[in-house]
Amino acid sequence: MRLAESAARVAAGDWGATEQFDEVFREGAATLLAELANLKQIIRRFSDFARMPAPEMRPVSFNELVSDALKLFEPQLAQARVRTSVLESGVRLEVSDTGQGLTPGECSRLFTPYYTTKTHGTGLGLAIVQSVVSDHHGRVSVESAPGKGTTFRIELG
Repeated sequence: MRLAESAARVAAGDWGATEQFDEVFREGAATLLAELANLKQIIRRFSDFARMPAPEMRPVSFNELVSDALKLFEPQLAQARVRTSVLESGVRLEVSDTGQGLTPGECSRLFTPYYTTKTHGTGLGLAIVQSVVSDHHGRVSVESAPGKGTTFRIELG
């Protein structure tokens, strides 16, 4: 609010105390620079997203692939349950937790580019996951309830 008040005073020609103006100006400039840095990160991630190479399909052991991927994320998945299963038309990977869960509104927007619930998130992570899974002729979904945790499913066929 102080920034808006000071801007109004400056526009009206009432500069007030120079120290107060300088302080408000510094705060405003710092906020502006922080937001510009966030925008640069979003643009960089979007550029990476746009440059995704076409997938090279080949037979693999699904369980080995999942096991190798899990090794990269072991600390973050300490409280998660990971399951694989065979379907008539392919395979399924489920990753579940018992965290705070998500509201139906959050679930409906999770895969929307730039939607994030994190302070420093870009909102591109799950949009990229959905794009990669789709490129591999699969689908990704989420099931969640507040207070009961969340399950992400990837089905490939």
